[in-house]
Amino acid sequence: MEVPAEWEQGLRLLLKEDRRRVGVVVIGAIDTGKTTFCTLAARSFFLAGFKTGVVDADLGQSDIGLPGMIGLGFVESPIDALSQVACKHCYCVGSLSPVGHLLPTIVGAKLMWERAFSSGCQRVIVDTDGLVDGPTGWSLKYHLLHVLQPDWVVLLERNGELSWLRNILERSQSCRLVQIPVPPQVRSRGRGERRRLREDKFKALLSQWHPIAVDLSEVRLMNVALGLGRPVTPEELNALIPVTAENFLGAWQWGRRITALVQRVPIPSGELRVADFHLVFRTPDEYEQVVVGILDSDWQLIEAGLSFRLDWQKQVLTVLASGEWVRRPKHIYFGRIALSLSGEELGHLAPDGL
Repeated sequence: MEVPAEWEQGLRLLLKEDRRRVGVVVIGAIDTGKTTFCTLAARSFFLAGFKTGVVDADLGQSDIGLPGMIGLGFVESPIDALSQVACKHCYCVGSLSPVGHLLPTIVGAKLMWERAFSSGCQRVIVDTDGLVDGPTGWSLKYHLLHVLQPDWVVLLERNGELSWLRNILERSQSCRLVQIPVPPQVRSRGRGERRRLREDKFKALLSQWHPIAVDLSEVRLMNVALGLGRPVTPEELNALIPVTAENFLGAWQWGRRITALVQRVPIPSGELRVADFHLVFRTPDEYEQVVVGILDSDWQLIEAGLSFRLDWQKQVLTVLASGEWVRRPKHIYFGRIALSLSGEELGHLAPDGL
């Protein structure tokens, strides 16, 4: 695998590090070659005899694991692409972007980082997303570095877009900084190509998945309002807005917000404010064809899947998944990626959209 001349010195610096455990975080905007640099560094570490782990924290362009997930893999051969690293552990964020999901993105990266070192890795590399601009990008990268406390931070930069972070890191005594330019041969991917790459991954898995009925009395739904808060009776809801018994499936109050699950939304907008309450109406089909994480009792991801059918009356959620579960599912974590049954992206739901 050819190493761009601009990167040779940076790679040499990382390889000279003689500490037993070394963590590296690679940061850059979109299309600056982060994944390629991570591949080269991981290959170099492996060839130097180090047990090497890679954390893929680029939600929208995952090479290790599914889009929307933070994957961890171990380098077991001289790789030429990060996609050759098999995903061994995964954390479900459930979004193609960290925007609106900063906390789970940082938590997931931290957990995979710790898992890599606890698995005996001597070198761990984190490939990050391209969000580096504005308050959201600044907050994400600053807090990610704050919780990971890496030994090295690699900045891939074209036009000074990371000067804000460089100014912070140059004053740090806990980590060292490698600044390297973006080689001219780094190719930009268009939005359409990025989407096609994601859809290819989903299509490959959907061809292997089949429907599995999950008893809702045995699992907890997470990242949704269903069952969250105090149950609201039909009579209480009717005091605010008329809803027929046949239409009512369930309602829950959290603070001054009431989420009601109904067969048919009784008002055009789907939500209203009445008597100081914020009423939000949802229908079962809104929870269908959404990427989900199937978790065990310790909130560890067993498998990703796609919600297929929600029957609240029978208390059954049907998911599309492989079903090869060595641990019993205890939680179903709803992401915010909507897919067709053939793998095309249907949209990205709002953080509070379920």
